[in-house]
Amino acid sequence: MLLTNRRVVSHDSRQIGQRRQDTRLGTRQGQGGTVDVPILMYHQISATPHPAYAQYSQSTAQFARQMRWLAARGYTTLSLDSLVRCRGGAESWPRRPVAITIDDGYADAVRAALEVLPKHGFTATVFLVTGAVGGRSRWDAGVDLPLAGWELVRELRQAGIHCGSHTVTHRRLTELEADACRRELEDAKRDIEDRLGEPVRHLSYPFGAINPEVRRLAAAAGYETGCAVTIGLSTDDDDPLMLRRVRILGTDGFADFVCRLRTGRAVSDAARRGLRRLLGRAPSS
Repeated sequence: MLLTNRRVVSHDSRQIGQRRQDTRLGTRQGQGGTVDVPILMYHQISATPHPAYAQYSQSTAQFARQMRWLAARGYTTLSLDSLVRCRGGAESWPRRPVAITIDDGYADAVRAALEVLPKHGFTATVFLVTGAVGGRSRWDAGVDLPLAGWELVRELRQAGIHCGSHTVTHRRLTELEADACRRELEDAKRDIEDRLGEPVRHLSYPFGAINPEVRRLAAAAGYETGCAVTIGLSTDDDDPLMLRRVRILGTDGFADFVCRLRTGRAVSDAARRGLRRLLGRAPSS
């Protein structure tokens, strides 16, 4: 059975249902004590970003400035394990939580994470394409970038930065037959576990391609969370295997970073959405 006959959740998919968001990030909302968490989504971080990949690349200086800002304002980074424990009541929420994820495992991004994050006591999760570790990215047209090798990956763990699965080959899982999809999920998980000697519980779906069958196979493979590319703050009613994230783009200004952190969206988009809500409540003349 091909998985393409199922609905795909990707960059331009509509969110499933309407979930309440609060710009007072990291504060409890209402009587339920819920917490909205920005799960920041990075890709490439480099001193010399690839021109063809500028939208999804941060300069190392941009990334360092963002992390300094978070640290200065009292944010605490959560591992995805901690996010799960906080949501389940096994761990207390910090006052201002944020999670940092870095997809693909680009060598420059891994080096930037090693250089910047430990200075602030921050952690992150780097999602690895296990069949390409130490090689080059081939999945984005016109972009061919070096990927971190296993030695550099082990340095991440020594620095307290976590590793998750981005499958074996970075193929769109929704376009694969069930057996091939299962192998992508299971083999990547097993490879990282064998090389690092610790359980792998967290997954990022390549291209954000997920549907009910892919979700089922991810759960069966033993993943506890799956990071999607649906835009927004992650709330308590998120499906753990379809976590929303906040895109951090290289084409944004710093004000956009702050706005995304608090609303999930850039300044212009947040303003348009706010205006639409305002006009929708305005009485007709």
